[in-house]
Amino acid sequence: IMKEYSRFAEGDDEPYYPINTPDDRDMLAKYRERAAAEARDNKVLFGGRLGTYQYLDMHMAIASALTMVDNKLVPYFTEGAALEQERGH
Repeated sequence: IMKEYSRFAEGDDEPYYPINTPDDRDMLAKYRERAAAEARDNKVLFGGRLGTYQYLDMHMAIASALTMVDNKLVPYFTEGAALEQERGH
């Protein structure tokens, strides 16, 4: 059993969650454009905390992954539906 403690990223740390600043919002807009292009051009979908660029508790991350399978991957493999990255994900 372990315990996790929240703290701000310092020095050479890589921040794990976005902070709502103008720079982060600009980066998020560029990221979403790139994610949509990757889905369209290379059949790549992004999920989880980093893929959706938002904080998710673990149960939310798992639910998001299962929803992506049901809504994106099953139709892609069974019906030939297009893979598209949803806005905000």
